[in-house]
Amino acid sequence: MDKGTNAKRMLYGQDIPLRLGYVGVKGRSQLDIINHVSVKEGLEMEKHFFASHPVYSTLPPGFVGTEALVQKLMKIFYHHIKAIMPDIYQEVITKITECEERLEDLGTPLPADESEKYNFLFKTVTKFCEAFKDQLTGRYDLKSPPDASLAASSATVRQMFNELYTEFTGKKFHATMIYSDQDIERAVKIHEGDSLSGFPTIDAFLFLLGPQLERIKEPVLDLLASVHSFLEETATRIINSQLQRYSLILSVKALKISTRFPKLTSELIDMVTRYLDKERQFTKKLVVNIIDAELGYLFTNDSEYLKPRQTVMTV
Repeated sequence: MDKGTNAKRMLYGQDIPLRLGYVGVKGRSQLDIINHVSVKEGLEMEKHFFASHPVYSTLPPGFVGTEALVQKLMKIFYHHIKAIMPDIYQEVITKITECEERLEDLGTPLPADESEKYNFLFKTVTKFCEAFKDQLTGRYDLKSPPDASLAASSATVRQMFNELYTEFTGKKFHATMIYSDQDIERAVKIHEGDSLSGFPTIDAFLFLLGPQLERIKEPVLDLLASVHSFLEETATRIINSQLQRYSLILSVKALKISTRFPKLTSELIDMVTRYLDKERQFTKKLVVNIIDAELGYLFTNDSEYLKPRQTVMTV
């Protein structure tokens, strides 16, 4: 300020009032900087100036001086931090919780060396086999979280078997219901051969029973296809549940889509699918052979009838 003037009214806030007030300071002039006056020396000069000034020396403490400005700024900063610290603390806690949940969702770190990879793969396959077996036997594992999509695997397969041949075991079913008296009479006539009149041969019986026995093949093959499809779907869900764990969480937290082990998941599913298909082909052949054996059974204990036919078959 010019000589002969002072900023007393300004410092008191009488000219332009401010919410936080004013603090007067005396900085180093350009000449002081040129003369290499240090900051410490500048502060001493400022203190001497305000202490010897006829107006500023009469002001209450806290209105002038760099030290007063520092104290006031520290006080303002302290109150500001005190006011916003609860919100900052809460935000930090929220971020920590989110990060912990994210790390938990990501699971254990990926294996690095070869031994860890083999160990991880072995544990994964073993866990899958145990889970698959538990689903088929109906065993509940307390260590694994329940999966609604796999809740009743054993009951579903059992129900499929219980419903096999229900159309053939009802009270309304009769093996001859599709034959009329004329059909039976015709079968007896064309297979009469050299037998006595009125005594039908076993060939007539087999002629009528053969088409009925052929009907038992289709339900068994349909059951085999249904069980194979169900086991394949169950195995796929178990693999997805074990390997595809919480890598990408969408807006609905319960809906999770994983991209963590896409290649391993695909390889395991393909391996299990090929194995189940191989077993299905073997089972199909076994079932067909059993049915054919039943169809080829001769419904008679007449040794006079069986002996010549056994001789022909041996030759």
